[in-house]
Amino acid sequence: MQRSSGRTVVPDTNTLIYSVKQHIDLEWEISRVIGSHRTILLKCVKNELEGLSLKIKEASMAIKIFSSLEVKESYGSGDECLEKTCLENDFVLITNDRMLAKKVIEKGGKVLNLRDGRNLKWYR
Repeated sequence: MQRSSGRTVVPDTNTLIYSVKQHIDLEWEISRVIGSHRTILLKCVKNELEGLSLKIKEASMAIKIFSSLEVKESYGSGDECLEKTCLENDFVLITNDRMLAKKVIEKGGKVLNLRDGRNLKWYR
């Protein structure tokens, strides 16, 4: 379920793969936590998924499952790309990467992560 107003949410690569592996309805979880939102895929995340899809079947599945998401142009790769794009655009990042989450929060950004294996919660 894609919403057009509210906050913009950006999942990282591992969140997408993990949600496929664990059969988590990521859009439902996001709606449960923040309500109205728009989920987008950064180009750097899409590129990483495409590279991993040759070795990891869940990456290939994630590409198919999340193919309807808007892809936003981004620059750089990995954590740097996610951090910069989320902070510059006031996007909410979804990651379980503690170091990345701490960097984004220290710079004033907002981060959600999957706790207890399945539930999205605000990272503090």
